[in-house]
Amino acid sequence: MRDSKSKEVGLHPQLFTVLQTDHLFSYQFISESSLFFPCLWLGAPTLNEMTVNAITGSIGNVARGVAKVVSAVTGASCSGGVSSNVSAFASAVQRRTPTAKKPSPLPRELQTHLNGSNRAKMRTAVYRTVPSTRAARAAGFGTLFLRLGWDKLVGSEAGDKMLPVNSHMRIVETLCRMRGAVMKLGQMLSIQDDNTIPSNITSLFERLRDSAYAMPPKQLEQTLTKEYNDKNWRQELFKEFITEPIAAASIGQVHRAAVSDQDTGEKVAVAVKVQYPGVAQSIDSDVANLRMLMSLNILPPGMFVDNILDELQQELKTECSYSKEAEKQLRYAELLQQSPELKEVFVVPKVYKSLSTDRVLVTQMLSGVSIDKLASLVGMQDVKDYVARSMLHLTLTELFQWRFMQTDPNYSNFLFCPQTNKIGLIDFGAAREYNQEFVKDYLDVVAAAARRDRQTVIEKSIKLGFLKGNEMKEMLDAHAESVLLLGLPFNNRDVPFDFSKENLPSRIQGYVPTIVRLRLCPPPTPIYSLHRRLSGAILLSTKLKATVPSGELFWNIYDELTSV
Repeated sequence: MRDSKSKEVGLHPQLFTVLQTDHLFSYQFISESSLFFPCLWLGAPTLNEMTVNAITGSIGNVARGVAKVVSAVTGASCSGGVSSNVSAFASAVQRRTPTAKKPSPLPRELQTHLNGSNRAKMRTAVYRTVPSTRAARAAGFGTLFLRLGWDKLVGSEAGDKMLPVNSHMRIVETLCRMRGAVMKLGQMLSIQDDNTIPSNITSLFERLRDSAYAMPPKQLEQTLTKEYNDKNWRQELFKEFITEPIAAASIGQVHRAAVSDQDTGEKVAVAVKVQYPGVAQSIDSDVANLRMLMSLNILPPGMFVDNILDELQQELKTECSYSKEAEKQLRYAELLQQSPELKEVFVVPKVYKSLSTDRVLVTQMLSGVSIDKLASLVGMQDVKDYVARSMLHLTLTELFQWRFMQTDPNYSNFLFCPQTNKIGLIDFGAAREYNQEFVKDYLDVVAAAARRDRQTVIEKSIKLGFLKGNEMKEMLDAHAESVLLLGLPFNNRDVPFDFSKENLPSRIQGYVPTIVRLRLCPPPTPIYSLHRRLSGAILLSTKLKATVPSGELFWNIYDELTSV
């Protein structure tokens, strides 16, 4: 099926998926890039008709991929479907009983295995200057357009509309070099399962998720000197500062350093997150290029892309303020301490406010591996069940009790420590608050879905703004069934849900085309971020093949909230 879809848009099957992450290929960039590369002009005599067709064909194919990006970013995979006999199917499945108590630390050999995979990921940094001006970004994409056009011209047989396989690496390389909003959206696809993205492509997305190119030491030095207003910042603020970053991502890069503890005077390891210069200023122009794609009439009206981009634009701007992130992290730590069970599992690193600015964030260094690495362990299902249960418990608590959720499901934001079985939480830039009325109504929707109460699901969905009420029956059915699927893990309070038997991510995809094609209004704005995190928790449980008492977790919270 995926091969046939890739042929429909004229792309190699592998490239078809990778292009779906690249959302900045638009005519605006072509016009800007033509200032630097006149041969990009469609009427330029330096290009023959075949080359022009190759380049414009490449651009059109890339644009078609945006629809998939939008679906992934907004958590559209949470709007899938389930057959009417799903309850009978679920009850017939033989399920394992998960352990509720904290498992023992992993055996030493498995600790070594996990830590080894983490060290293998930390390769030597590759430095590239961050393109911080609009002209520099336009030039970078102009070059990519030319190279993609050349790949298509020389790498395909006559009449073959597919781009060669090596083209997808050019796009990944560009995402890593550009950073900012363009890379952030690509990272979001790294949490998709193999039903959405082939496993051989997932490794490319993991590269986007875990590391970009690092900014050169000179650019780093200039950035920190400006932020601290002190050219001697190394000597005066840190006992140690490692120039080579331990991670480089979409908005900034992280360095290992050490400071003196204010209370004990002892040397303490810290993580220093430094924002790339110009990233915050590029958000508007980056998102503007996505808007330009609307003029190509490639995205279906049901995507309501303007609403999505408005929300995304605001999220990215907020995430670029490290001062706000520090405040969110401190608030989250306070909330965590109010939960006796969760505070025994999760750790929020300390914030060093005196060393932090709006573009630099200094926090306690946490050790651990990206939480999805547990899937590589042979056996140890009790540990996987425990982690999946803890993550789902945290997600439900964040939404329904705290009404304050860290909405970025990137696995690298959750660090599992093999020695302690604790989970470190990092990166709170995407944390946000939800208003009480919205959360109450959403709780009612999930409860109705768990009870298989279709009529209440529709009524509450109209109240929340998912539906207007005058949709076609096909649309109402698709929406109702998709929400019933969301409630499936919470259907039985007494029987744990076996995510290895119910591959929800693969089943959820079925109703998305119908919903996008027939819906009359965009989803409520908070849903964009909420469903990303909720779908991430479900996907993690599926990836770990975990058995989780999800019904018990949900109904305990529901009873506590509704009994007041």
